[in-house]
Amino acid sequence: MSRLYHYVGPLQILKDVQNQPMGTILRSTQDIRAWMQAHQIHPDIDNCITVTFTVTPSHQFLIADRHSEHVACAAGGPVLAAGEATFELTSQIQLIDISNQSTGFCPEPDCWLEVQVALEKARIPHPGRFTRSFMFRLCTHCGQRNLIKEQWFECAVCSQDLPLHWNFTPTETSSA
Repeated sequence: MSRLYHYVGPLQILKDVQNQPMGTILRSTQDIRAWMQAHQIHPDIDNCITVTFTVTPSHQFLIADRHSEHVACAAGGPVLAAGEATFELTSQIQLIDISNQSTGFCPEPDCWLEVQVALEKARIPHPGRFTRSFMFRLCTHCGQRNLIKEQWFECAVCSQDLPLHWNFTPTETSSA
């Protein structure tokens, strides 16, 4: 069953992005080049671009500048997935790197299935999995959002044990 992720980051970021445009819907790989041209985005030395992405509840794959907030890309709404994606711009555009790294939505690695549906809907070739995946937990002691590294379930701020299961709710926000 799909999990709908609501924004769980700092309220100030949510306020700051209220008037920013929603991400661009990708319906095909051609939309990537059109988005690059419209936003004056240039590939890096390896002929790649990295973007912020979200997947809407209707499985639309949205992209925005890598330096933008996921919540802005999602127009403030809930998502099925969020993270970063890198496209290689050869004659056939390919998605070569993708993660669920989003501290605003803190999606679990199993949201890949939703990403896959969105990418296949847009006919975008993909690696079949997250190339890097992350787990996030909310510290029940100090309220800090934590990125779990090497299965170490300890809060980076207060050193308290973190829950083993995803524990964010739509109303929880961090002061970070």
